[in-house]
Amino acid sequence: AGECVSSDLEVMVGDVVARSPWGRFGRVFGPDTDGEAVVSEEELLGRLADAEGLITQLAAAQGRLLLELRERRLATQRQETGPEGHTPGSCTRGCCDPDGWMGLEVAQALAVSERQVSTRLDLAQRLARHTRVRDVVEQGRVQVWTATKLAEHLDELAPLITPDRLRSVEASMVVWLLDRPRTVGQMSARMRRLILAARAAAGVDCPRRDARDRRVWVEPAGTDGLATLMARLPETDALTVRAV
Repeated sequence: AGECVSSDLEVMVGDVVARSPWGRFGRVFGPDTDGEAVVSEEELLGRLADAEGLITQLAAAQGRLLLELRERRLATQRQETGPEGHTPGSCTRGCCDPDGWMGLEVAQALAVSERQVSTRLDLAQRLARHTRVRDVVEQGRVQVWTATKLAEHLDELAPLITPDRLRSVEASMVVWLLDRPRTVGQMSARMRRLILAARAAAGVDCPRRDARDRRVWVEPAGTDGLATLMARLPETDALTVRAV
């Protein structure tokens, strides 16, 4: 029996990539090729990229768990209020808390702040609304921060266009992100142009362009001979300047 256990352990360690629930990201934990202590720099870069993908997958998995816990807590709260219920304004037990009392408890379990829990839950809820973005995050193909900003932009765009058009924009943005490495700034600029166009098409007034709100200022950059030039100007102009 002892020999069988030992053999099983050796198989688990030696075949960690194939058996990993994380698919191709399993090599992050795997032994070096041929047992060598040093691998090539190309291999190290590959493992770094896989580690980033694995972090993204774990964040998505954690988001699903947060949503599940939230739904269970809210269901419990609904049962405890009874058939007559009560108004949130008169609630003294906290049962009308939209996050189901879970913020502090989760923060203590994870050793993070309640604000961090709220941020993670917010992302999970956004991804639940935008399933194509959620899918590529769960696959580890789009980083969490990029997905967060894209979901925020999609939520801003949602009231301005039809649901079908929104799904089309979401799908095209996912394809665009996966085409080649993109920065969050590039993605945001692209989405902002779509939002501005949708605002104009919907006849929604853009923020006023009061000349008193515009200004240019300079601050020392903390390095001899350098300074930072900043400007507040209409969004379309700012996007144009950034593109140039």
